[in-house]
Amino acid sequence: LKNLKDKKDFKNNSEKGKYFEDIIQDNSLVQTIDPKAYVVDSTKEGGSGDKILHFPTYNIKMMVECKYTNKISDVHMEQFENHWQNDIPQNKYDLAVLISYDTELILKKGRCPIPYYEENNSVIYFGLDSIYSPEEKKQRIINNLREIITKFSQQKKESNKLQIENI
Repeated sequence: LKNLKDKKDFKNNSEKGKYFEDIIQDNSLVQTIDPKAYVVDSTKEGGSGDKILHFPTYNIKMMVECKYTNKISDVHMEQFENHWQNDIPQNKYDLAVLISYDTELILKKGRCPIPYYEENNSVIYFGLDSIYSPEEKKQRIINNLREIITKFSQQKKESNKLQIENI
């Protein structure tokens, strides 16, 4: 994994957002979880978040909305909710994750230093405190994504098992 230095001098919010999106875009980050994993940039597609993370070993697709701000706003939350409410029913992905790069405080969810789950564990929020170094943040992202995938995989197995038993 590349060494990161947290950049603090941005020309505008778009540049700041792109900085965090580039961290998530790095395939080596997701490949620590699944060697076959890869990331697709979905910023050009309307309504699909910033990135779609593919974990073939687990048969999981995850939309990630990247926020690099010290305050998650109503607009951020509404945008994220619109994305997953439209896309999950269309099976564009299995999970929707909002990651805040500069604060653990997520509007209407409280402090989320670890994944906060909703919607039958398919919608997840977590944040990274500004006190962490870039390497600590990257490790926390990896650990949280690994937990999310593990939890969802177990849930899928249990659901499949119940379906088979009910046949």
